[in-house]
Amino acid sequence: LLSKIKPKVFLRRMVFVTPFLLFLLLFNINSFLVVSMKVFSSILIVAFITNNFSLYSVSGYLKKIGIPEYIRDIFLLAFRFSFDLVSDVKRINKAVKIKGVYNRKKLFTYSSLGNLIGIFFVRSVARSNNVYKAMKLKGY
Repeated sequence: LLSKIKPKVFLRRMVFVTPFLLFLLLFNINSFLVVSMKVFSSILIVAFITNNFSLYSVSGYLKKIGIPEYIRDIFLLAFRFSFDLVSDVKRINKAVKIKGVYNRKKLFTYSSLGNLIGIFFVRSVARSNNVYKAMKLKGY
């Protein structure tokens, strides 16, 4: 395609939805085909937009086509928040590797990973509370 979407990136995004599509295949082949084509096209459109445009230009385009401001704000916040979540996952993964959790016995690994996942969720809740307070102060 014109947007230079790398196949590796596209396939990595498809990995997340493939189990749901396969589950749908068990029930109805027609709905599987329809849903899988919609998912495929949605992922391509999102990949095209994120590779070719900045976040604020997309927000400007959404304004031009008449999307309400609160929906644009939700879109911007969700997009920015997703990068924060990814950076937290990378930081936690790095901490796990530094502590050598993968080199221990399996029992300790599961326990440590469970603790790290708990920390991740606690940080996510704390961050969402901070975003809520900031939005409340801004009048939303």
